[in-house]
Amino acid sequence: MNKQVRRLVYLEAVVLWGYAYIGLWPFDYLTPASRYAFLAVFFLYLTLMVSPVTIVFPNVPYKLTILRARKALGISSFFFALTHALTAFRDNLGGFQGIAVLSLNERLPYIIGSAALLILIAMALTSPPFMVNRLGKYWKRLHRFVYLAGVLILIHVTLVPKSINLPPVLNRIIFAMLGFLIILEFVRFNRFLSVRYKFLENKRFWPLLSIAALYLIYALSY
Repeated sequence: MNKQVRRLVYLEAVVLWGYAYIGLWPFDYLTPASRYAFLAVFFLYLTLMVSPVTIVFPNVPYKLTILRARKALGISSFFFALTHALTAFRDNLGGFQGIAVLSLNERLPYIIGSAALLILIAMALTSPPFMVNRLGKYWKRLHRFVYLAGVLILIHVTLVPKSINLPPVLNRIIFAMLGFLIILEFVRFNRFLSVRYKFLENKRFWPLLSIAALYLIYALSY
């Protein structure tokens, strides 16, 4: 299973791309660009969840399988993000002519989205094993920028509220999923600080920061 998981992820991504392209359920109520945007965010979310889940829950079932799937999840996210960008550039913006008539404020969401896409491109280009060996210790530092990509995508979606039109119930589910990711990241960061800085070992203020972060996201979303 560990050896086949990446192939299964890629296969799933291709099947979902086909569903999104044809517009079958559950993508039938979304525009083509929104379908690919939703899938890009979904696969990026799964990519970001791998580290905190396996660290906070070290005995999680199929841990090695989850870790091995991360690369395929990240590349799939890039694939959908690129398809979203090209589709939106053609359909929503109308090409370079459409961009030319936009004001600076109207261009800002697309500039932020383009920056996130560039980060995902860098992640994909440096994923092959020979690039991992060539970059050495810098490879891990480079791939930490995926968190910045996640933040930029969140800002991009917030500034373009019509980019992904979802039912209110699904919006709340996504909000809960994002909150779960933030809480796990805070717990992981707390453990990291406790190991590196012993005087923080008994400090348990990170749950408060988690609640504050969730409230901030909720305030920005509604």
